[in-house]
Amino acid sequence: MTSGTDTTIPDPLGGNNVNQCVGLLQKPGCGSEPVLSGDRGGSMQLVTFGVLLAAMVFIGVRIARAVIKGDRAKDKAAGIND
Repeated sequence: MTSGTDTTIPDPLGGNNVNQCVGLLQKPGCGSEPVLSGDRGGSMQLVTFGVLLAAMVFIGVRIARAVIKGDRAKDKAAGIND
């Protein structure tokens, strides 16, 4: 009794030995390509990284501008660089 559907599971290690793919970080050639946008390395993960990076740059620029503005105010109060 066979059905017409494929019931095989794709090899997640890409033909590598299990011992070569075990570790804290995913090694090259191990694992599978992202299929869904939320998978590791998928588009949603990359967009999230981009948004976080842009937010960190924005925060850094705001802090730098506030420091420069404060320094100019102190210089003006002290009579420096009038």
